[in-house]
Amino acid sequence: MRMVTSSRQQGFSLLEGVISIFLVAISGLGVAYTLSVSMKSQVTDNVQNLVLNELRGELENAGIQANCSLAGTDSSGDIMVLNHDLQSTTNASYSKHCGYANMDVTIDTITQTVAVPQFTITVSDDRVGNYDMVIQN
Repeated sequence: MRMVTSSRQQGFSLLEGVISIFLVAISGLGVAYTLSVSMKSQVTDNVQNLVLNELRGELENAGIQANCSLAGTDSSGDIMVLNHDLQSTTNASYSKHCGYANMDVTIDTITQTVAVPQFTITVSDDRVGNYDMVIQN
């Protein structure tokens, strides 16, 4: 038995094929865009973690007294930051503000006023995101 197909049926099959290819291409572009945004976000997160660990290490090694010896002082410095290629590093600037706040500490019935160091470190660099990274206690 012989099947008879008309030219209209063949044209419709071709149109279905083109539409399906178009839909698959749009889906592929959506997946590629989502992956690129996710990878960029992960790079920024990694850089932020490295900056945080570097500053934390500086505070742990030298201590708060060495980093904030005088109340009301402002200082600045450089910190090593990973570039977006994830292999090379360059320096980024940070600013530090130090101060002291008086707090009342009570143990049993004895209350003592103590000066507690307060500091704020701000890193302004596009590698840590579209905003300033602020670390404070």
